[in-house]
Parts: sequence; structure tokens; C-alpha cells
Amino acid sequence: MAGHDCIITILGDGRVIVKQFEKATKSNPYRRLNYVQETEETTPIEKAIVREIVRNKHCDDRIGDRQRARDLYPREIERFCNLVDCNFSVGHLYLTLTYERQYVALSEAGTQFENWIKRMRDKYESQFRYIAVRSFQERGTLHFHMLADLPRIPRIQLLDGTFRDIWGHGNVHARKIYKLPMGYNQGRLKRYLIKNLREFKRDDRSFNKRLYLTSNNIVNPLVIRCRAEEFEELKLSAVGEVTALSKGDYRTKFLGKVAVTPYKISSDFHNALLDHFNF
Repeated sequence: MAGHDCIITILGDGRVIVKQFEKATKSNPYRRLNYVQETEETTPIEKAIVREIVRNKHCDDRIGDRQRARDLYPREIERFCNLVDCNFSVGHLYLTLTYERQYVALSEAGTQFENWIKRMRDKYESQFRYIAVRSFQERGTLHFHMLADLPRIPRIQLLDGTFRDIWGHGNVHARKIYKLPMGYNQGRLKRYLIKNLREFKRDDRSFNKRLYLTSNNIVNPLVIRCRAEEFEELKLSAVGEVTALSKGDYRTKFLGKVAVTPYKISSDFHNALLDHFNF
């Protein structure tokens, strides 16, 4: 495919998010320059010109990379939101794990978090899924924000300290998720988690660390790249329900206006999507 101007993200349970770009994506022109440089037909002068263009481009990239290294990229936010939408819903738990100690290294906290996951799975006999965001408090120590599809926890265990003792390093706050809108309309909880992701990435202590933590059984959404007219034709011709839940848009430098629309679709339309794109 020469390019695409539409991305369909299938989240499951009859939910998809469709992004349509004003401008179709294109291949990297600098990659083509590198290819031209190696062809036998190119003269030495042409090769030298191409090398200089590529060298200057890489220098500009390195300067820009240093300036943008700590920014949270839109694709990182989108990837995180898609994982949340694909794995968690109303009724699941939002947990916060804190430390009583003044300072805990990231590596130590990571080990303690993994051990807590093992104890939780043994205690509640569940291979639950989770996604966890690390955050630094003002006093410098670490805490975790986490979404999990844990089974129902008896209220008495939340009140008598049993649940807190399984963690063993500080307080544990658990709340049921009552609202978790998908896609463009991120909602208060997602915005708060993204804010913590952004602060974590900007902190020097997070250098070369994973942006967030996930269980091994986390479900990845199915992503289809296509032309926008293909999806529109499918909507008109396919049997089954296709209902837009909301609409939003934003602009990017290279793709222009990006329209984002979450849909609720029937199983018939879901199957038509998979068949049309050979999945």
C-alpha cells in the first residue's frame, strides 16, 4: 500500500475507534535519499550532495530529539488509551499503592510490585490483567496508579487491613470504576493517568525505563490501516449496526486535521471488517 489515511482500532465487545487523516501518510523521503546514494547511476557529485543533505537532516534531528526527549508523544498516549479501552471497563478496580518510606529506588519498587502481583494472584486465585503507572510524589518517593480486572474483594478485607497487608509497604486505596469513556473523550480518570505518565517521563529517574507496566496477559487491540473510502463503503454496504458514539478532531503538522470517531458495531459488521481486510 502506497499510503493510508484511515486507522481502524478494534477494541473488542463491539467497539472500534476510527481515525481519518486529512493527508495520507507517505514514505520517508530521507530513506529514499539514502537509497539513491547507493545506486550505480549516481555520479560522485550527486552522492556528495545527498550525503550532505542527509547529514544535516540527522544533525537537526539530534538537536530536536534532545529538546523533545522528555515529551509524551501523541502515539504513546494513543497506545496507552487503546490498551485501557481494550482491557478495562466499568466495574473494574482503580488502585493506588503508596510507600511509607521517604525514598524507594525504581528498581526496588519494581521488584516489590511484581512480588505483590504474585501474592495477589495467590490470594484471590485470579490471573487478573493490569496496567500500572508510576508517579513521584512531592516528597520524592514513588507510588503506583493501577487499573485491574480483579475479582470482587470482600469489603471486610478492605476495612480490617488484610488488603493493605498484602502490599506491606504503605497504604492501598481501591475504588470501583464507574465511568471510563473510550477514545477521543478520555474522561477524568484517563486524563489523570496521562498526566502522571507525562510527569514520569519528564523525570530524570525514569530514563531508559518503561513508560508503564502491564501484565503478560494484557490484550492488544487489532489495528487496521486502510483508505478512508474503504471504511465508508463498508459502512454503506455491510449488514449490521454501525453507530457513532461521539466525534472529535485535532490537527498535526504532517497529517493535517485528524478526525476521531468511536463506534459501536454489531458482530455482523465486525466480521465484515475482518473478512474485507483478510484478518
